[in-house]
Amino acid sequence: MQPLPHAYVKSKFISSIKIFMSPPIIFRPSVFYSIANHSQKVRLGRLWGFAAAALVAGLGCWPAAAADPAPAGGWTETFDSGSWVERWVPYGRLSDGTWAQGAEGHWPNPPGHHLARIEWWQIENGAIRGTNFPDEQHPAGLSRRGGLSPQFQQTGIRLRCRLKVSESSTVQVKIGGQSPGILPNESTDHHTAVVDVKAGGIRFWNGNRFLVSEEPPANEGEKPKRKFKNNVLEKKSDLPLTPHEWHDLVYDLKGRNVRVAVDGTEVLSYQLPHIHPLQGMGFEVNGDKKSIGMAWVKEVAVEPLP
Repeated sequence: MQPLPHAYVKSKFISSIKIFMSPPIIFRPSVFYSIANHSQKVRLGRLWGFAAAALVAGLGCWPAAAADPAPAGGWTETFDSGSWVERWVPYGRLSDGTWAQGAEGHWPNPPGHHLARIEWWQIENGAIRGTNFPDEQHPAGLSRRGGLSPQFQQTGIRLRCRLKVSESSTVQVKIGGQSPGILPNESTDHHTAVVDVKAGGIRFWNGNRFLVSEEPPANEGEKPKRKFKNNVLEKKSDLPLTPHEWHDLVYDLKGRNVRVAVDGTEVLSYQLPHIHPLQGMGFEVNGDKKSIGMAWVKEVAVEPLP
């Protein structure tokens, strides 16, 4: 299996980190966007995730009351009923480029936003099936509501699940977070650590987006000018997976250390250049853009590392 071109991986990281780390899904705005020393107009310019056309990746913003706190300790998800929409937020991009998120009756969208397509995520025999259509510009995403418990930053996290892919589909298992940036009282650096599962093999990639400088807005009401540095690290295993069969995935992440096992065999072991924040997790399903991509997830468990 040939490695992905660096430019492609970088573009995928920039796109996915925007949507995965959007405030309504993983965190509340007040946690990461303290603006005590800034004017109201700068606040409006800076917090693009809170207006109707909001979000770093267009996912919109929920009122603070709409998000439950992260559960203490570990949890399991069996996807055995329609109640999954109370714990997960579907998201993606429609064929016309419009970002969409949330399920009918559960996630009231700001004006101008669209609900996620019901076809993106469907319950099927005790699993959840993700579907990506060829004309859509972003994978079908599913993010855990409320994020992860803060305890995992100390203990590390073990994410276990069962996955099934087709010959042309990919499912990504994502853990992400923000770390303190260079600005006071604000987190501006974004990180995601992704296990990319397809029939051709397993790929782990780690994307990091660092804020390196900021200039005040030139005119009143404009956004500050920010410069970011992106870097992407990648490691892969060519161990093939049989399509249309269930495979057991174990994904361990603590500090800088990553370990991935499939069907009881360690396939990847890696040390990151920095301590990775553990604040949110989710899944994305993609296809080859020539046919409909489908992948299945079930028996998800998140727990502290032993």
